[in-house]
Amino acid sequence: MKLRILLLISFAFAFDSISINAQVGPEPRPTPRDVVIIGKTTPPNDRIERLELSELVFPTSRIGNTRFVNGELFMGSKQRGYFYVVAATEGYITIGGKARVTLRNGKGTRSNLGYGIVFHSDITPLQQGYAFVINTVSQKYRVVHHVSGNEKTLVPWKTSPFIKKGTAKNTLEIRDKGDLTELYINDNLVDSVANTFAFKNGVVGLYSGDAVTIAFSDLTVSQSRSLK
Repeated sequence: MKLRILLLISFAFAFDSISINAQVGPEPRPTPRDVVIIGKTTPPNDRIERLELSELVFPTSRIGNTRFVNGELFMGSKQRGYFYVVAATEGYITIGGKARVTLRNGKGTRSNLGYGIVFHSDITPLQQGYAFVINTVSQKYRVVHHVSGNEKTLVPWKTSPFIKKGTAKNTLEIRDKGDLTELYINDNLVDSVANTFAFKNGVVGLYSGDAVTIAFSDLTVSQSRSLK
């Protein structure tokens, strides 16, 4: 399975400009980034499709830090106040299905932006879609949506007793139910959001913010009639 990387120089410069302008506002600043496409181009079937996280290592990236060790992808932005996002190909669709990832904050470092799963996203990160992120230090979660490189809050930080604190592993899951998407933490329903900002045939991805290195594993997507 080969990873395809699309790097558009003009696209990267555009995000440089957006990041500088966003610095003065209340919203966190997105980093300029490589456009990352994960795994195979064939769509998943009714069985769970596991993404190959080992193919997401970019040792020379100026944007984020990534390495793959013992089945985990360690990922983080290079600067505090920024977040790093990757998105899958059109084959890994979350619309009408579900997606799931396990993560851990290896050093228990606080992140003001959080880390978690991206869903219903354009394959070009930060154009349209959502992110469901947690902070294991404060045991809180939030939900944002992206539009044209900017991040907008849908659900502000909320405390959840279902978040395992510190360096423990947590599993995030999203389940599309048609007009809304349910959000789960460690198999417990904690919230839902309307699919107002969902990208048609939107895909799964990953999010890590504030220069905190997060270990991701077992990123899966599935389409099942039983979910609808």
